[in-house]
Amino acid sequence: MAAILNITDGTTTVNLLSAKVDYQLRAEGYSQSDPEPNQIRRRSQFGEGESVILSNPNNVIETFTIAVYGASHDAIATNLQKLATLQRQAKEFETTRWQTAVVYMTAKTENETNTRYARVIQIRVTGLSPLFSSIFNSQNALSQATILVERVPYWEGVIPRSALPTALTIGAPQAPGTQADATEQFIANYRDIVGEVIYIFNYDDSAGTFSANLASSSSFSYFPAVPALNDIVYFGATIPWHHLVLNIGSVGSFVFTVTWEWWNGSAWVSTAGGIQTNTLTFTTSSLTGANLIVIDTPVGWTFNTVNGVPEYWIRARISAFTSWTSSPTQTGQVVYSPHDTYISVAADQIDGDVDAIAMLRYFMKVNTNADLSWMALGIKSRGLSTFLSRINCGSNNPAAWTIANGTDTTTVADIAAPGGDRASCTFATNLTMVARVTVTTTTNANIKDMEGEYHAYVRCQQSSGAGVIGDVSIKLRLTYLPTLTVDTPTVALRQKGTTELVSLGRVSILPAQIIAAADTASLSLSLSVWASALSADPDLYIYDIVLIPIDEMAMVASASGSASQAIVDRNQGLDIDGGLFRTGPVQKGANGEAADAIVSMWEQRGDLLRFPVDKAFRIYFLMAEFDTAFKVHYPHEYFAGSFKAYTHERWVFMRGSE
Repeated sequence: MAAILNITDGTTTVNLLSAKVDYQLRAEGYSQSDPEPNQIRRRSQFGEGESVILSNPNNVIETFTIAVYGASHDAIATNLQKLATLQRQAKEFETTRWQTAVVYMTAKTENETNTRYARVIQIRVTGLSPLFSSIFNSQNALSQATILVERVPYWEGVIPRSALPTALTIGAPQAPGTQADATEQFIANYRDIVGEVIYIFNYDDSAGTFSANLASSSSFSYFPAVPALNDIVYFGATIPWHHLVLNIGSVGSFVFTVTWEWWNGSAWVSTAGGIQTNTLTFTTSSLTGANLIVIDTPVGWTFNTVNGVPEYWIRARISAFTSWTSSPTQTGQVVYSPHDTYISVAADQIDGDVDAIAMLRYFMKVNTNADLSWMALGIKSRGLSTFLSRINCGSNNPAAWTIANGTDTTTVADIAAPGGDRASCTFATNLTMVARVTVTTTTNANIKDMEGEYHAYVRCQQSSGAGVIGDVSIKLRLTYLPTLTVDTPTVALRQKGTTELVSLGRVSILPAQIIAAADTASLSLSLSVWASALSADPDLYIYDIVLIPIDEMAMVASASGSASQAIVDRNQGLDIDGGLFRTGPVQKGANGEAADAIVSMWEQRGDLLRFPVDKAFRIYFLMAEFDTAFKVHYPHEYFAGSFKAYTHERWVFMRGSE
């Protein structure tokens, strides 16, 4: 296999190994270096040495000593002009917005399997031998020139800023074991342990009969064999649920109307906003594949008995019928309900020897009553066995976590709450800042797996009615048995009658650097929501505590103030790009059924998106609507959507066969 060493923009190329044709690398004329670290260090007044507290790589400067050849002096001039052209383009790419031609290096040793690529930042040419020397005049050669190339710190496996790579195979906690497309995974904006759609029946109205339970089948028709007026497909789960993923293998050929309905305790209703499907009629060919249905927390939704089974049901009913030719089908995977907040990447998905440049592509998939305009995410690769990013304050935590209501607090049923319950505080006897609800674990593995740095949020609501905005203030307290307590700042709520997301800042769980699970044997870990009120008029509804990991990689993306930047319908999405094409989150708009037209940049705070190499990890999400007028985040439980993940893998020195 021939060696490669080029500087190019894809059109103009300087081949540094052209064997006395244009350019020739001189013997021992190549010097490669490890990226120089840009470090901040700290010394202790009590001990020897120093420690590194921040280290980021600088660009690499590589030196190439070459000879330049040509059939004539004019040919040599042409070769030098190629270098000057690439030199100018590399500079313009860094200093202008209009230059989109990327200058990059390609390199491969003679017996290295795969080519490496690195974006060039700057090119300098020095040490050019005299243009009036005898060698230049007699041999049409410049015997020596030194090219200094400043490039990005690491080699990549593809041409920088080039075509989108193949999406990674990723996982999600409720995703079926077999999927039609395992590169696209759905998440919710809350966490339940229970919440699976465990019953699916279709109902033949003319015969008055139900099908067998279709919940475990990956291939079935949504309606009876010969559909007719008032034929129905039912979907049921044991607690209030919010999302349903159908994978439509083939759409139907028919003329009838499908109406989606939910049970309000006395009748099946199709109130606007109750179920969001984007008028899923099962006939539009562009809707083959994964489709998301959102149950938009309809007020009064309750359980009902269908085919002898008491569940929380929704249904799709044929409400008008003209003719039928063929029925729509579920194909390739079972129907399921996402009800957790992360996607996962297996250890074998990402090669390289440094973290990979990454991009997440989010698809809203379905219209809702609120617009998505804020998203936080964080990566965690340690303690994945039992870690919880969402800790519910009403019900439905793992068995090793217990909930204890504090002063003036009870557990109240609420279909908008994860698990169907919330902690509800009345302030009837005590207005001071005291514990209102506490979630505790005493299990060694749980405590060890929670170790880390997080940004803490609480999802809660000051009730509507009496009281004024700001009557209620909250904080979060972390307690390690027996006596250590850590409090976040106290924050006053900014709305009433609407669920809001309260940001409580950075928290550290087990900051003493636990070495082994045995170190936690005598500990318990508690997270308590404390609250005070200025009067007994309002109530406080507490839904869950959210911990977004921040010690490996974390960022927040938000619309920068314009209402037009919010993601409002199923044909929109968001690219959170760490450098595949650009840097930062980019809102995408509708072009057919895909979110693939750039609309605007969002703001980003935090790290560039990078994925760790050769290890399993998860990406935890939190989504909200941001009200710029009141500076309030509304973390609607019905927010959802799907993600795909892409990477450019990277290496320090050689790529080899990876």
